Amino acid sequence: RELLFAASKVAGPHTDEAKLLLADLGVEQKTEPLPTAEPPKSFDDAMEKATQILGVTSDLDEALKVIQAQQKTPDLEQQVQEIRKQLNESYSIGVQVLRSGLTMVTNETDGEAINQARQILAYFLYQSKRLRETFVVGNFLARNAPGTDLGLKGGLMALTSLQMLLAEVPDDENAGLLMQLESLGKFLAATWPNDPNAAAAQGIQVRLLLKKDDYAGAEQLIEEMNPGNERAAFKRLLGQLLWNQSIVART
Repeated sequence: RELLFAASKVAGPHTDEAKLLLADLGVEQKTEPLPTAEPPKSFDDAMEKATQILGVTSDLDEALKVIQAQQKTPDLEQQVQEIRKQLNESYSIGVQVLRSGLTMVTNETDGEAINQARQILAYFLYQSKRLRETFVVGNFLARNAPGTDLGLKGGLMALTSLQMLLAEVPDDENAGLLMQLESLGKFLAATWPNDPNAAAAQGIQVRLLLKKDDYAGAEQLIEEMNPGNERAAFKRLLGQLLWNQSIVART
């Protein structure tokens, strides 16, 4: 059911079938249909349109901040809802345009421009709360543009998406997500060792292992971390937790 619901949100020839299968399961979708974008003529055309959409969404975000800073009234609340609707529509159009544009890549297309398109696509997906798709695109970008700023941005969006998914998925069903987090975390820390955001991926893994009382796994990850304040802080935390466990065991 979850996979069908996700598939029905992605434009394509499968959408109608996915909705029919959901209806057979008794799931009614009451969401408003998102607008359909006009297909780009080329990859460059797609990038030009995506850049324009970025500008529009940036202006809408600024307008939203200004309105939300004011005292709430029914009229202002209606304006907030309208701006959010426009943002969702803009992100949806951006996703459609870039996906079409990336299918028009040729051997002559500049590699950095392709990665830039993937980074913007991951951003639009993330803003649309399409977390699994964000992870796929961001993870692919990180591994295909290692050591670059674009690759790091993609990897961090993928990492954040995994964190948010882990908050939604029950602990007894998140084994696959944890494996992806471990793989991506190690890759980010090894590829961008001097970036604090990339290094923080190891900290996320440690916290998740401590949450599951996997002290041996947490200790191994802590030992693999680069020397510094973060590693020292986790070693102290692990020591405190083990001390608490020893008190409980003795009692």
